[in-house]
Amino acid sequence: MLGATQRFPAEAFARFFADDLPVGDASRALYIDSDVMVMGNLDSLLDYDLGDRCLGAAPDIHAIAKGKLLKQQQRIGLSSSDVYLGSGVLLIDLARYRQSSLRDQIASTLTERAGHLIYPDQDALNLSDRSQIKVLNPCHNFPPGLWRLLSPAERARITILHFYDGNKPWGDRAHRVPLDLIERY
Repeated sequence: MLGATQRFPAEAFARFFADDLPVGDASRALYIDSDVMVMGNLDSLLDYDLGDRCLGAAPDIHAIAKGKLLKQQQRIGLSSSDVYLGSGVLLIDLARYRQSSLRDQIASTLTERAGHLIYPDQDALNLSDRSQIKVLNPCHNFPPGLWRLLSPAERARITILHFYDGNKPWGDRAHRVPLDLIERY
């Protein structure tokens, strides 16, 4: 189903089907991966202007910082001018998403390229119609590995830290996470 693997089970792709959830009169859905630390109020993210687009996703700053961006782009056939997006934080305009073809494009890519995508959730998102996706501010999906490089004012703007790699505060490599983050929570 949808190119599920042991590393990426079908549940990993549920984020792209949020419009199926009974959400009452909610106009938006916010998907957030479980390996994050919410650093502050999410109102600025929930109120983010998507314009006429149905989905918002932040750039994969982790890939940029690690010098892997060009490799990620080339690996799936993006041009160097395309921003490689992460799928760990998604803001979805439910009505527009339901009317768009984005969900079907993502599902088709996951099925047709099953076993050929290294990061199937992100790759499928990046291979879909980019005109339907708004690039969110990176402060809404920021890697903790860059935390030390930020000034206090810049740190205050980060709403979500995303522990992309194995350095999670609750894991055996917690010593690699900045101490002030661990102490904060």
